[in-house]
Parts: sequence; C-alpha cells; structure tokens
Amino acid sequence: KALNKLNEMLTQHSGSTIIDEVLWQKSKLLLKMGKANEAVETLQKIVNDYGDGILADDAFFLLAKTYEETLK
Repeated sequence: KALNKLNEMLTQHSGSTIIDEVLWQKSKLLLKMGKANEAVETLQKIVNDYGDGILADDAFFLLAKTYEETLK
C-alpha cells in the first residue's frame, strides 16, 4: 500500500521539488520488500536526475551497498 502511495505521489507531483525524496523513500521500501533490482533502478534515477541534490550522495552510497550485499 505504501509503495502504491509513493508511485501515486511521483505521478501527481512530477517536476516538484519533493520527487527526489519520494524516490529515496521508494528505494528504501523496495529494499525492505526484497526488490533490490527495482531499488537500484530508483536509486539510479536519483543519481541521474537529481545528482546535484542533497540525496545524491546517499543514493550513491546505498547503490554501492546494495550491489555489495545483495546483488553480488
């Protein structure tokens, strides 16, 4: 249900300043759900589209951690 709400927010607020935060929350939720590949795609979107944002470093770190621990 939470994932649906996050996806809804992404659709309704595209172009908004909160999108990187919504993507960040979505990636963490996907990891908790065991959907590492989807989480990586979401984190990569943060890095690619919001690389100058405050969450880019966190996204890079979580990407590396996910590759190391989950997607060996």
